[in-house]
Order: sequence, then structure tokens, then C-alpha cells
Amino acid sequence: CIRDRCYTETLEVKPPIVVLHDFIDAVSKNGHLLLNLSPKADGTIPQDQRDCLLTFGSWLNHNGEAIYNTRPWLAFGEGPTRLERAGSHLGIINYTAKDLRYTQSKDGETLYMIAMGWPEDGIIAPKSLKIEGKGKVELIGHKGDLDWQLDGKRLRIRVPDEKPCDMAYAFKLTGFKTGLTAKAAATQKAELEALLKTSVDPGKKDISTTTRFGEE
Repeated sequence: CIRDRCYTETLEVKPPIVVLHDFIDAVSKNGHLLLNLSPKADGTIPQDQRDCLLTFGSWLNHNGEAIYNTRPWLAFGEGPTRLERAGSHLGIINYTAKDLRYTQSKDGETLYMIAMGWPEDGIIAPKSLKIEGKGKVELIGHKGDLDWQLDGKRLRIRVPDEKPCDMAYAFKLTGFKTGLTAKAAATQKAELEALLKTSVDPGKKDISTTTRFGEE
């Protein structure tokens, strides 16, 4: 729900894509998402809320390995979209295909990169991610090989013509040694040092430190 905590005739429900993106963003930061359902007086769940839950669950059925039993990576993500503040009731945040969120497997052998949209130019090219060694890049749900290449230590992926799912797209990187680029690592260090010197009210001030790492 967007504002109300209980069912009303004017209740506004967040679209499934908004709920999913909030969830992915939270998981990448080692967080969780509290879903608020608002049943009617007779205990039934309104259809728009049911549709949201079913769509959310369908995405997890296809892409759950990028979420379940994962751990946060060195940075939670990159891209132009930045939370204005921390906390709940943040309203609707519109992410783009340039907004990437990272998780990693429990053993650290696999990095998941989740794109919050499908790129119009067909290219996914993370700016904060450094890759070394030989490995494999897959798009979860896509059958067949994926067109990708390394330019130095930078990854460039050309997405297939057909989307494997909707709303968010999970890329699976295995066998590589991964890390932050020198610029991203320096930005992270500077922002963390500044944060430690600042008194922060989580409800009023932006406390994220890695969302813009990939920006030039």
C-alpha cells in the first residue's frame, strides 16, 4: 500500500514492479522488505493485492537464486537513481536499466548483477565492476549463450532480443575474480569517511554510499 495501513475503498496499491525493485534494492544492502497486506472486513485479500503478490512470486520463481541464500557484495549497486532518505514510506522510486544491484552466493564464487530495467540500446556495461580471470556470464531464464566480452577488466553485455522475464533481469557471473574499480573503491572510501564524521538521522538524510559509484 502507498499510504493506508488498513483496507479502505480508496486504498492505493503499489504496482508489482515498484514492490519488486524496492525488495531487490533492500536485499542488495543486506536488508529485508516488510509487505503490508490490507484485507477486507471479511478477511479476503483484494484482487489488486493478490495480483501484486502473484507477480512478485512469479519473478522469484524464475530468479530466486539471485536472492535466496545470497550475501551482500562489496557494493550494493550503481546507477543514477538514489534514495533521498532512508526508512519506510518512501513513496514510488522509478529505477532504470542503468540501475544495477549486486548480490553474491554464500560461498562467494558467484556474483549476481540485477538490472532494474531492460536497456533500450541492448547494452549492459557496469562502471564500478572490475573482472579478472576466466569465467561465464549468464542471464537467468535465457536459453542459449549470452553475447558478452571483457574490455580490459570491464564487462560489456549485449542482451538477447527476447526478455526472459519482466521487471528486473538477473545476470549470473561465475568463475571470475571480481572487485570494485579503483575509482569506485576510492569513492566508497571517501564517502564512508565522510559518513563517519557526520551525525545522521536515517529518516531525514540520505545514508546510501554506493549508488553512484559507477557514475563518471
